[in-house]
Amino acid sequence: MNSPNFVHRFAQWFPRQEIIQLARQARWLIRQGKIDAFEFFTGLVFGQMSALRLTLAAQADCFTEPVTRQAVDQRYHERTIDFFRLGFDRCLQQSLADRPKPSLTKELAKHFAAVRLVDSTSFDCPASMAEIFPGCGGKASPANCKILLEYEYILGQFHPLALLPGNCSDQGLAPHLPTLLKPGELCIADKAFGAHKALQQIDQLQAFFLLPYHRSSKVWLPQAQGPALLLDVADALRHTQENVVEWNVFLGDPADGLRVRLVAYRLPEENANRRRAGRPAKRQLPRRCGGVGVAAPTAARLIPGPVSAVCF
Repeated sequence: MNSPNFVHRFAQWFPRQEIIQLARQARWLIRQGKIDAFEFFTGLVFGQMSALRLTLAAQADCFTEPVTRQAVDQRYHERTIDFFRLGFDRCLQQSLADRPKPSLTKELAKHFAAVRLVDSTSFDCPASMAEIFPGCGGKASPANCKILLEYEYILGQFHPLALLPGNCSDQGLAPHLPTLLKPGELCIADKAFGAHKALQQIDQLQAFFLLPYHRSSKVWLPQAQGPALLLDVADALRHTQENVVEWNVFLGDPADGLRVRLVAYRLPEENANRRRAGRPAKRQLPRRCGGVGVAAPTAARLIPGPVSAVCF
């Protein structure tokens, strides 16, 4: 989608008259004063994006009519919470219902019933919320909120999945992946979601997954006769000049029988050097690696190696 089209659609999610009506519905607006309900709602976030931190003074500068920060402060009360909740619900429903025009999604729909991108995002909260949404500690805020999100690429729709404390790791969210999928669907996720048990369950569902290769993962090459051989991925890549290398391997213990397709592809030297910077030599790989499963012949037909490279 080009930028002008997106800006136009984004602006439609915040119609002035509807937001003013929500302010009246919440009884935040009873009679019109100098502080405009629409400017108060949008200025809280968008009007302060250039400010170093959110302050009443920064918000007061967003209004068409000059107002003081004390006047802005007086508009924060119990009905303000109702107003923001109604506005957030309305804008969220608008954005979730919005669908992009069909493009390459038609080609994906030929192969997959759905393409689900799963990831999480987090943001700091006021310290007073630390008991409800504890953060990870350190220099960050003691309160942090994490949202687990799914984006269904073919339909172009976001689905909020869970509202969680910020100290909840992505590794602990991996069990959510199998519950989202049905046979014939593709899940694309970060390597933190690649728990072995979750990937096995996706395999058993006859669904597909695509995620970056974790350097600590062990993979084994099956043999026609005898036990599988451990594959040293870094060493194998150092001895090849190919731009794309693929192996059909066991991920983890061969006794578990999880067969996947491991794809490695060469990065431009500039990108590779940037990724290596600051990383210990023993952890460096000469190229980016990604894994895709479940059944190697089927996965290879649906997602060729060069296509999987685009996903990363």
